[in-house]
Amino acid sequence: MTRKSEKQASSETVEDFRDKIVNAYIKYLLINGKNPESIYVFCESLGMNEADFYREFSSFETLQKEIWNNFIVTTISTLRVTPEYSDYSVKEKLLSFYYTFMEVLKQNRSLVLYFFQQQNKHDIIPSFLKNTHKSYLDYVGVLVEEGLQNGEFKKRPYLSEKYADALWVQFLFLLRFWVSDESKNFESSDALIEKTVKLSFELLGESPLDSFIDLAKFLYQNK
Repeated sequence: MTRKSEKQASSETVEDFRDKIVNAYIKYLLINGKNPESIYVFCESLGMNEADFYREFSSFETLQKEIWNNFIVTTISTLRVTPEYSDYSVKEKLLSFYYTFMEVLKQNRSLVLYFFQQQNKHDIIPSFLKNTHKSYLDYVGVLVEEGLQNGEFKKRPYLSEKYADALWVQFLFLLRFWVSDESKNFESSDALIEKTVKLSFELLGESPLDSFIDLAKFLYQNK
């Protein structure tokens, strides 16, 4: 085996080891409905040393952030291997993201509900979404730039740079709605996604308000 192959095998082993920890933790949560008593006890159940766990994760909280970030990573990876995705408009890309993300969550609904049931009600953004927040902003930031360039989004002084943050609020709104959605096959969530994305593009794109502002500027400059 070449030196390069050895490094690759080692990297794959690390990924397999991380997956083992993540999958075992998810299984524990779903069966017991609570965190393991301690990292030591959790590692004992897996037959691994506590130090091995700490080489990958500093706490159960970081493990939770990894789980949620994986939902985003899986969603984006799925979109990028979809042949027609690159030809979509920005609006179509965002719709596809939400629909695909909800499908990923649907496969893990019991786990998602557990996290939200354990959430501190005073947290505006749940702590387990910290890594998800960054990954979402990275993804949607690219869409915003594309939208500003092709005209789907309106360039506005001081406001354009906040578009990604506005869409993050949209993401949280849709996520919380899906968590409480009891409609058949989550049809209400699908409908809300379409309506919410349509509204956001109407607000962030060219709108009657822009025409009104342009008129007001013109009248002020020519009074």
